[in-house]
Amino acid sequence: GSYEDFARHARRLVQSPQLEPFPTPELMPQLEARLQELATHWREEREHAHELYLGGAGLDGRRHKRAGLEDALADLDHCLLQAPPAWPRAESLQRLVPDTFHFKKNANDAAREALLGLRFRAPARFLRDRVHAVELHPLAEALRAAREAVRELVSATSLELGRISFNDMITRLHQALHDGTGRADTLARNLAARYPVIMVDEFQDTDPLQYAIFTRIHRAGRAAGHSLILIGDPKQAIYAFRGGDIFTYMQARKAADAHWHLSTNWRSTAALIEAVNAVFDHPNPFAFEDIPYQPSSAPPDGARAEALRVDGEPLDAIVMEALPLNEKGERIGSKAEAEARVHDSVAGRIAWLLSRAAEGRATLGARRLEPGDIAILVRSHKQGKALREALRARGIRAVAAGRDSIWKSTEGEGLMQLLEAMLLPSDRRLQRQALAIDLLDLGYAELHDIASDPRRWAAWVELLSAAGEQWRQKGFMAGFHHLLQGLSQVLGSAETGNDWLARLPLPERSLTNLLHLADLLQAASKEHGTPERLLAWMRRQHDSDHPGEEAEPRLESDERLVKIVTIHKSKGLQYPVVFVPYLWSSPSPPSGDKSMNWHQPDDKGFRHFLCPDKWPPAEPLAERERLAEVLRLTYVALPRTQSHCHLYFGSAGNSAGATALAWLFYDQAASHDLEHQAFDVGKAPIFPQRLEGHP
Repeated sequence: GSYEDFARHARRLVQSPQLEPFPTPELMPQLEARLQELATHWREEREHAHELYLGGAGLDGRRHKRAGLEDALADLDHCLLQAPPAWPRAESLQRLVPDTFHFKKNANDAAREALLGLRFRAPARFLRDRVHAVELHPLAEALRAAREAVRELVSATSLELGRISFNDMITRLHQALHDGTGRADTLARNLAARYPVIMVDEFQDTDPLQYAIFTRIHRAGRAAGHSLILIGDPKQAIYAFRGGDIFTYMQARKAADAHWHLSTNWRSTAALIEAVNAVFDHPNPFAFEDIPYQPSSAPPDGARAEALRVDGEPLDAIVMEALPLNEKGERIGSKAEAEARVHDSVAGRIAWLLSRAAEGRATLGARRLEPGDIAILVRSHKQGKALREALRARGIRAVAAGRDSIWKSTEGEGLMQLLEAMLLPSDRRLQRQALAIDLLDLGYAELHDIASDPRRWAAWVELLSAAGEQWRQKGFMAGFHHLLQGLSQVLGSAETGNDWLARLPLPERSLTNLLHLADLLQAASKEHGTPERLLAWMRRQHDSDHPGEEAEPRLESDERLVKIVTIHKSKGLQYPVVFVPYLWSSPSPPSGDKSMNWHQPDDKGFRHFLCPDKWPPAEPLAERERLAEVLRLTYVALPRTQSHCHLYFGSAGNSAGATALAWLFYDQAASHDLEHQAFDVGKAPIFPQRLEGHP
């Protein structure tokens, strides 16, 4: 892989102390022992094996090509007859020990049994899916060394600066409680005495180090009546990318002395609660037996939410709409085309509801439905942007709420590119990139007009240069104001007018975000004196997962608009009407990312591995964890609804076979062995019959 791949893997290892690079150091001796076993059997059986594979056993030549078998046999001869033996190719082992042999109809039964009885086949099958570890081992060792080097550097730098991070606090306390000395016992007893009751909220997002700290203190004080109370919902564990570990929760659940359940849903209508219970009515709804589903119920004195009614009749609590078909009435083969049609459908459904609301025909209790009552839950900001454009085309204003921080907003990312171009106004690439940012919202035709008109292009370049010069000479705020004032002059035209902000989908929101960003940058400029240092600080804020409360967007009038929120950010919130358009598709990994991570049980609980490439023996485990994650995301999404939820379901492209909805509604899913076989129903027709009859 590339340096960027290596850096990404190393960063994850540094951020997650419990994560181990794979292959592990103890694996290589095991593989070498099996290689030696393979070489021993091969030297004894090679002549017989050549005879059986090349005709004697009656293998079907259409399935087992002679040229491929000859190449594989020659590879094993070359590798296993030398001392010490070398590693054969994975494809050679695959050809000689496939999952299934195909024989001719007239094949000799004795020869067939002789082929299946060759002793070299057992170690060859074991190594077939594991020989790739030989190539991965040096990379795993380099990642281990890089992690230790970074940790030592960070520790030394923190000591030098007299600073300690939150992660340092956890790591150091864990080390102090587990160093095997009498001091560790004393510390644990003292902490137990000082905190006789420990209550951990949102425990499903806890990591192994934190849990080990809590249990160490609890054991030390248990004889004196110490209490450890863990409060959490494993079905809402959706922050694995931030270090949350659902396996820690499962381990703690098994060790607990007692369990209590909160089963009353105070948020939703009784019909919605019943429908959600029906969706998760499954023998293994979250892909792990240790995470059951406890049905919810409405409060004894009645639900607090009002049903969504149109013309006085309540709409169904959950609507599952089949994916739109193409013009020929056929299933859409392209995922991208299906997404575009779903966007149009969502916008159309919302427009229909709001048109009825404007006439007083769509109501929530005694009041009209408002745009601010509607939320669309998405997985990514890219999806949110596409949906906002679809709504905008129908004249519906929407706000992309719940972004990680102001730095990751359209305005934050756009301003960062404008500032980069201001500092290097002679860089034509940066000039073009700055002109094409989403913030400016220029269409292709207008971009072409500016870039091809010498006068307008010169004005654009001059604005960037002058704003950058103002920044250097008079400070950030001077350069910022010069930029904002100049944009109207440079981007204005007879057709659009001079006010560039007025052309944006949400001009008030954009201006609020820009002024918020300017305030933060102006304050930071006092510590980061030069423009280059301030821009570097801005990039760090953009990349940070924890930018601070001051970076939360200022809401102001957003409550009146349709909300587009990521499922992660919607957790804990509620909306009368919810659309969840993307549960029919599986999220794709980042382009070029072949890494895998999975948990494997051991005598101490679980070990968590990161492999920088595919590792076939662990693929079912990794796929099970991926499926479990999307099932939990589905659970987080649906109960955000108070009155009415609209989902899309079906098959498009190759994306529907391993989704949460496929698992929940596929009849044979309950008997599927997730530990040994990845779940994927392909393009099998699936429809949630179980929901029929539920309001």
